Amino acid sequence: MLYQLRLRQLYHYKAVSKSMSLAAMCPCDLHALNGYSDICLCEWLCCYVQISDLLDFLHSLVAPPPVSLLVAREASKKAGGSSKNKGGKSPGRRYGYKKLDGDFVHAGNILATQRIMRWHPGSQVGIGRNKTLFALEDGIVRYTKEVYVPPPRSEESRNVICQLPAGAIIYKTFVNVIAVPRENHFKLVEMM
Repeated sequence: MLYQLRLRQLYHYKAVSKSMSLAAMCPCDLHALNGYSDICLCEWLCCYVQISDLLDFLHSLVAPPPVSLLVAREASKKAGGSSKNKGGKSPGRRYGYKKLDGDFVHAGNILATQRIMRWHPGSQVGIGRNKTLFALEDGIVRYTKEVYVPPPRSEESRNVICQLPAGAIIYKTFVNVIAVPRENHFKLVEMM
């Protein structure tokens, strides 16, 4: 139960009954500090503060707060780790020639894959949009070195050919497919 002290009334009753002043009855001797001779500071505090609140306050000053034994999990974010550039660990793209000189190929077979133009398409060889060379006919693959003349309005002719001295010749590797000659004998399918 919470009891509120009414010490002021109690002191006033005792002072009137014994004809004593309030300063004489106060145990804390604080009359000179507050400037009033008839009201004690501790008397004023006790009248308006409940005993349980005062005890809780004093207990919190003396004793540490109780530690809860229950562990509560709360939302948390994992600490971010450092990231590394992993471009050097990526596998190769397998560029290079796929068929050697003298190999027999069918139409559509890939002859070489390249990122920059190492090999140029020759006779019976097509080029894809990613510079892949492929056979247009069945035949035998041949690699040759030939004189290279770039297209007149290309970037290569502007940047490379114009810087060369007059009369210079550029040789590049060309991939050719020599088509297999077709047989001239025919089979009779059916006569009507």
